[in-house]
Amino acid sequence: MPTKTAKPRLQIIPYSSDALCELLSDKSEASPEVVRHRPHFSYFTEYFRASDIAAKTIIAENNYIDRDFLEDYSSFHVRCFYPYRRACCRLHFFSSELTEDEINRALRSRFTKKLLRRIHDSYLGFVVVKPLPQTIIGRTCLETYSEDGGASDAAVERLRELVVELGLWRDIDREVVLR
Repeated sequence: MPTKTAKPRLQIIPYSSDALCELLSDKSEASPEVVRHRPHFSYFTEYFRASDIAAKTIIAENNYIDRDFLEDYSSFHVRCFYPYRRACCRLHFFSSELTEDEINRALRSRFTKKLLRRIHDSYLGFVVVKPLPQTIIGRTCLETYSEDGGASDAAVERLRELVVELGLWRDIDREVVLR
């Protein structure tokens, strides 16, 4: 009996709208056609293309346990006849190009302050991908547009600072703060 190869905990992918579509499809139960017709995908494509955002790297954190999805799973999906997966995928977005080598150095706490600053300054936020066929987007926390390059005229007041524990780097979890 052939064994299933486990996906690596992290996947580092150069950003493109095609790569995003493929990730959303692969990490959920939705086909690429369904993903491309979702309003979320259109929004993300425009958002990550904006000049003041300009995503360059996606890090897919596989087998991510999301508390919000786990609540839904335990109260609804566990009772379905279809064996939905319990684990989600969390996609992290960065505005700088990060290599697998740089991420591996960060994971092993062998990073320079310059690398840490680049990771910190380029972090754009995350999107949780649920393993479902229709409602594929879960918790989402993304950097806001700059005041002059925003998507709307509405002013957004920041109520609090969000500290994101990436689950990626042991020593720098608390260093990465979304502005």
